[in-house]
Amino acid sequence: MDPQRPSRAATAAYVIVTLLLTLILAGAVVEIVLAAVGSVRGGHAVTIARTVPPEQIGPLPPDVRAPGYVPVLQTIRNASPGQLALRIAVDLAPLLLAVPGLWLLRTLLGSLRRGDPFSAANVQRLRSLGFLFLLGSVVVSLLTHVLQELLVQTTPPDNTLAGPDWAPIPVPGLLAGLGVLVLAELFAHGARLREDVEGTI
Repeated sequence: MDPQRPSRAATAAYVIVTLLLTLILAGAVVEIVLAAVGSVRGGHAVTIARTVPPEQIGPLPPDVRAPGYVPVLQTIRNASPGQLALRIAVDLAPLLLAVPGLWLLRTLLGSLRRGDPFSAANVQRLRSLGFLFLLGSVVVSLLTHVLQELLVQTTPPDNTLAGPDWAPIPVPGLLAGLGVLVLAELFAHGARLREDVEGTI
């Protein structure tokens, strides 16, 4: 079967994903360089996600109450190199999911531009992307929480502040992973149909 001419939509999507991937990687490099410079010069400040009990935030309007500990941000002045490294790790942890996800999406769009979407390679890419969302979203959520806890441990004890909220369940990531896995099976079915058609020609 001759490859089809790539559509404008597929080409535009490929270019957008490539630019997005490039910008994310460039942003990560810039953040690391700025953190390194801040570590050498000193005087760099970082923020930590913390929580406080409701009684610490003062009186609330009538009929308003806090359901639990309230999220707040704590600023660390003159952060140490270790604190800067932990802050950068917290910021860059989502890239463990975003970078490989965008790379797989880019390869999928590349095959679409070549007019060959229903292939065994794309089925494997979609399955990899689905499991990346399913497992990676959970790992990134837990890793971010652990790094934030480690950052909290570098500050002096404060009875009025608690650690960050519990790591949230990444429901969007789990749903996206399941959806991509379903799409992978549809692509697998399409690939088998194409093989059957090509076998009869």
